[in-house]
Amino acid sequence: MCQPLLQSEPEKEAIPKNDKSQRPNIAQMTVSTTSHSGDTIIFENYKQGQLVSRVKMVNPNKHTSYTWTGDMNQLMEASFFKRKNTMLYVRANHHLALYDEYKKSVTVFVDGKQVSLEELENVHIRQVAHVYAHKRASKENLYGVTEEYRNNQKPVPELKMIQASTRKPHETDFVIWIERAPNRLKRDSSYYVFSPFYSGDF
Repeated sequence: MCQPLLQSEPEKEAIPKNDKSQRPNIAQMTVSTTSHSGDTIIFENYKQGQLVSRVKMVNPNKHTSYTWTGDMNQLMEASFFKRKNTMLYVRANHHLALYDEYKKSVTVFVDGKQVSLEELENVHIRQVAHVYAHKRASKENLYGVTEEYRNNQKPVPELKMIQASTRKPHETDFVIWIERAPNRLKRDSSYYVFSPFYSGDF
């Protein structure tokens, strides 16, 4: 029986272990550090242990994004302590509502469908499985003071744009995504442990 002739691949040239041309040049490597001082974040770059550049950004949190995630119990706890980064709270009738400061600048999704504020207020806390409350990055460009250190000369601080927002013009400042567990309302509460922050009939 004839077997096809298999053509072997050409052997790759081995790189000698002592070939320094294939190794990274340590002198060209930059080491970056990040530190916090109050409301200021400082980014520094070093080469061969020498400081070559520094960027200072004051109060970057108003420009950057954040996300709060939680389940039913965590949302009830946040409502009890009035933690407004959740954007949502539980009303006295055990249904959800938005804090006033978010009402004009938020898009709300329930089970993947965009809903109005009136529809949101029909969602019972017991139906909530997960909540994702997200603040998008600021529409403004992010600026910082940069300093470059060369030849041991004193740097001249310069205001530069560090990062532009990726937010699209039609997008709101905030987004809330709610996933529900609709069958939970039909359960017998005697089988379940529930949050001490929930004061109603479970």
